[in-house]
Amino acid sequence: RGDDSDISIKADGWFAPRAGVEILALGLSAAALAPALLAALAPPTAFDALVYHLAVPDRWIARGRMVDLSFNQYARQSLNLHVLYTLGMLMANDRVPALIHWGCGVLAGAGVWAAGRRLGSPSAGALSAATLMTTPKISALAGQPMTDLAVIALQVCAFLAWLNWHKGRQAGPPRRAGWMLVAGVLAGGAGCVKYHGFIVL
Repeated sequence: RGDDSDISIKADGWFAPRAGVEILALGLSAAALAPALLAALAPPTAFDALVYHLAVPDRWIARGRMVDLSFNQYARQSLNLHVLYTLGMLMANDRVPALIHWGCGVLAGAGVWAAGRRLGSPSAGALSAATLMTTPKISALAGQPMTDLAVIALQVCAFLAWLNWHKGRQAGPPRRAGWMLVAGVLAGGAGCVKYHGFIVL
């Protein structure tokens, strides 16, 4: 019997390395993300995007600084990602926030793939990522300037950093502490994008 602290999954059966499974999973993920990319390049239509995610940066740009928007109840929530949206809108236009959010979806999928690969096998990682990317709500959100996929991406990356800490028991204390610090910063960043992101802490 192995070490009880080993949280890896035995790679056998369906989750054993299979090139065909990985290619299929990659194809499914691409098929889900491609329409979302086209939607991100189109004018935003989501209610939250127009009332909150683009409206707040637009007001900041109009006033030349970050200001308290007391008339908008959503403007007092976590706004870290909106700072990045503001920069994108200043440099280009209101399509950039949607592209940033789409990129967060890709990062979330890549993180899930990496976690599955680390804990199980390449096939497990590919199938896990495809499951996430083909979820209708995920692909729909990826095409709009929202915040949800940024939270997922940061939480997944925080888990990967924690996993490096957990599996680095034989590394020196400074290196292990470094991974835990990275995990904490990423988990805190998720909460600074949306309050419920703090749950991973």
